[in-house]
Amino acid sequence: SLDRELTDESFVGIRMHDVRPATGADERNVFRCRVAEVIENPFSYTVMLRYDSESPASLGWEMDKALWNSMRAEEISVCLPENAIIALKG
Repeated sequence: SLDRELTDESFVGIRMHDVRPATGADERNVFRCRVAEVIENPFSYTVMLRYDSESPASLGWEMDKALWNSMRAEEISVCLPENAIIALKG
C-alpha cells in the first residue's frame, strides 16, 4: 500500500538500498520472496529476489556483507517502506 493515491502511473519502483528486512507484524508492504541469485560486490551483496516463481520480474536488494551473512536463507521476508516507493508512468 502507498501513502498516496496513484493517478496515471502504471508501475512502481524502489531503490535497491531502500529494501529492508521485515522485522514485525505491524509493518506494511511485507513480502516473502525466494532468493534467485546472490551477487558479491566489493563491499556489499546484491540479492535478487522473486515474489512469484511464475513471474519474470525480480527485486534487487543491496545490503552490506554483515547483514547478508547474518540472514542467509532461501526465502526472506522483506519490507518495502511506503516513503521509498516510487510511482512511475508507463
